Amino acid sequence: MNKSFIILLAGCLLMAGCHKKQQSGVTTVGTDLADAQLPLFSFDTIGFHDHPDDAPSLSIDVSLALPMADKENPMAGLLRKQIICEVLGDQYSKENKAMDAVLAYVVDRKTDFCSTESDYEEDKELIESEGMSYMYKWETSVRGVVDMYNPPLLVYEADYFDYQGGVHGMFANCYTVFSTITGKRLKLDDVFAADNQSREAMAAILYKCLQDKIAHDEDYEGMEIFDVETVKPNDNFSVSPDGFTFYFQPYEIAAYCYGVVAIKVPLSELLPYMLPDTEVALFFESTQQLAAKN
Repeated sequence: MNKSFIILLAGCLLMAGCHKKQQSGVTTVGTDLADAQLPLFSFDTIGFHDHPDDAPSLSIDVSLALPMADKENPMAGLLRKQIICEVLGDQYSKENKAMDAVLAYVVDRKTDFCSTESDYEEDKELIESEGMSYMYKWETSVRGVVDMYNPPLLVYEADYFDYQGGVHGMFANCYTVFSTITGKRLKLDDVFAADNQSREAMAAILYKCLQDKIAHDEDYEGMEIFDVETVKPNDNFSVSPDGFTFYFQPYEIAAYCYGVVAIKVPLSELLPYMLPDTEVALFFESTQQLAAKN
C-alpha cells in the first residue's frame, strides 16, 4: 500500500460524517391516496471524490442520494441498504453505515488499480516517450440520484463511467424501481404479465416506439439495430406519470456512438399487460385520480 493511498484512505475516513441534503433534481408527484397511507422521508447525499493529476492514477467519484435514517420510519433504513446493494453491489450492503460501504467500494477500486501502477513503472520510459501516459489515468465514477419519489414508488437512477485505458471509457445508466411499502426492487415480472404472448406483444410495442424515435429524433438518424430480438422489455426501466421508459446500454442494441438508448412507451400502450394490485398499478391509479381532479 503506497503512501498516497494511506493519505487518501485517512482523508476519506474524515469525510464519513459529511452529508449534503438533496433538495433539487427530484420529481415528486403528490397523491392524496399514497401520501395518506405511507410515511414520507427526506434524502441526503454522501460521497467520496479524489482526482490525482499525474499518471499512473485513479480518479474516483462516488455520490449517492439516500433516504435519511429515521428511527420512526424503518423503511428509510431498509431502502438505504437496498439502494447500496443495487448500485454498488450486494457485498457492500452488509456494511452497517452507508459511508462505510462507499469507502469499502473505493478500497476495492484502488486494489484493482494496483497492477496497472506496477505495469506503468516497468515500462515508464517507453510509455512516456510514446505519449501514452493518458492510458494510465484511470477514471471511475458512480452517481446515484432519485429520479422520482412518489409513494408507493421510488425510482432510482445510477450513472456509471469507467475508463481503464484504450480509445474511450464505458458508461451506463441503470434504473431501479423500489416499492416504498416493502423496500424491495420491482422487476419486470413484478409489474407485467410474464406469459410469452404478452411479452411478444410488449416487445413489438417497444420496437415500434424505437422506430418512431429513429424517424423523428435527429440524434438517432440512421441508427441500425444489431438484432431486432434484442429490443425487448428488460429490468432496466423507469416509471413516470406518462408511462414507462426502457434503457439499453451502449453496444446492447446499437453502436457505442448512440450512447444509452432510452425508449419511452406511453402507459396506454402497456396498460393491457400490467398486473393488477401492484405498487405500480396503485401509482398510476392515484396519479390519474389526481389528474382528473385538476
